[in-house]
Amino acid sequence: MGSIGSRTSCATDMPNRVANMVALLQPAQTLARTALERRARVHQTPAHAPPPTVITLAGGWRTAMIRGLSLALAASLLILWVVALNNHATAWLTWLDGLGALAGFMIAAGPGVGPGRGISPGALVALAIGLGVLSTIGLARHAEVWLTSLTLMLACAFLLVGIADRVSGQGVTRTPPRPVQ
Repeated sequence: MGSIGSRTSCATDMPNRVANMVALLQPAQTLARTALERRARVHQTPAHAPPPTVITLAGGWRTAMIRGLSLALAASLLILWVVALNNHATAWLTWLDGLGALAGFMIAAGPGVGPGRGISPGALVALAIGLGVLSTIGLARHAEVWLTSLTLMLACAFLLVGIADRVSGQGVTRTPPRPVQ
């Protein structure tokens, strides 16, 4: 080998260095190739296997969004209940908010009715009206302002989700009764 600054020794020695590096990398390439081939064999589906099934939500993505929003609002109502319990807020409003959270979870996680199995928009609107009445009575009875205002905000949110469910057309559709023959 020449000195460090010598260009001729590096230039003449370069093919040998490259050949040594390739020789060192060849076992790793072989291992990677066999691992990829093994993985491909494991994940191959046999010819007699049925096609993979696609799981779809009943009612489509709109129903899933409405259910998700309803679950999120019910969870936030549950958090409001826990915070109100910890802060020793007005007892009757706190516990009725807890019942509202339970009702919200039942509405959102329920199976729904009708062919689309969507959430009934009437149930969401009824819960919103109930929470709105609770917050109005809470303001009239001088309950904690933060609790009544958050209850009113959640009532408005439930009302908007109920209206959005009805407008999207994914709510419960009623078929007119058939005449008896």
